[in-house]
Amino acid sequence: DIAPCWSVTYFPDEHQRFESAVDEARMWYTDDRRCARQCFAITEPGAGGLDHMPGVTSVDLLLGCYDDTDCSANGRCVFANDDGTPPPYSRPGGRCECEGPWGGSRCEVLRVGKPESKSKTGYQPSLPAMFHKEKEEDDQGRSLYAEPGDAMAPDGEQQTDMMPSSSWGGTVIRGDDGMYHMWVSEMSDHCGIVAWGWNSRVIHATSAEADGPYQRKAIVWNIFAHEPRVVPVPLESSSSSSEEESGEKEDVPRTLAMFFTSDLNRKSERRCSCCRKTRCDGSTEEGDCPFKRIDEHGGAVDEVEQNSATYVSEANSTNGPWSAPRRVTHGDANLSPIIFPDGSLLALVRTWGVQ
Repeated sequence: DIAPCWSVTYFPDEHQRFESAVDEARMWYTDDRRCARQCFAITEPGAGGLDHMPGVTSVDLLLGCYDDTDCSANGRCVFANDDGTPPPYSRPGGRCECEGPWGGSRCEVLRVGKPESKSKTGYQPSLPAMFHKEKEEDDQGRSLYAEPGDAMAPDGEQQTDMMPSSSWGGTVIRGDDGMYHMWVSEMSDHCGIVAWGWNSRVIHATSAEADGPYQRKAIVWNIFAHEPRVVPVPLESSSSSSEEESGEKEDVPRTLAMFFTSDLNRKSERRCSCCRKTRCDGSTEEGDCPFKRIDEHGGAVDEVEQNSATYVSEANSTNGPWSAPRRVTHGDANLSPIIFPDGSLLALVRTWGVQ
């Protein structure tokens, strides 16, 4: 059987991914000219269309499921014959029966309640303003990048205004202190998420409620660190005479493991500077970030893909301290694991740039 086609995407002649820039050296993302005038088919579900890109035509096909993985690992694929035998790809598939809070044709939608107030949920960083000097322009009116200098207020005096920044992701665990602890990627210098490759750092925040608001406590890993995932490490308990006599099992101390992407040798000087007296709102614009280096083939070098790795660090408390990072694998893996009591690990990873 030939695998079915789940979606089709067509790229026009002049398409470039995300931002339309003058040349590849000035782009924040990879140039997609190699895809021009081509149509691509995806033979597995869940990848989603790319119709949010300007000029791109993308169509998702509503096919039945053929196994549980087609239900996003959040449900069970049920077939009409109900004997558990998947039909060949040439026959119509089954349907997904979703578990718990999951819904959608692929169990890909997490059904959550509507928050009472968006301003009082999650982690919404507001940090002391770090104003940098205004950008200059070249002879064609394009903004030029300038390395961040000393932060100062527009009037030269100490700045106490609080300005927004951006964050990404976040892992939440309830600590022994009854507080909810979050580890999340935060963009420095009041930048938007598109600056993550230059400005991301991992911070620790806490809240008395699971849905927030979360208050920033400390920087755990500075630039460059991204996508923290903190999971408990269950420890096997040894039998004791007191447990056998009482028939009760004592609480077992737990260790926390943090998996994250980092370039431990990255210097923070060449980062994006996004806060100026004319704009300091947690966004990123042209000229805020350094140009990407160009390789011998004329392509833009992705520093994260080339130099970063996935690391793991451990702590015995939600408040740390965290151990020295140990390298797990090369590349930005987006590692999201579960650790079992026997020490084995099951994880979802992204394979882009991972070895």
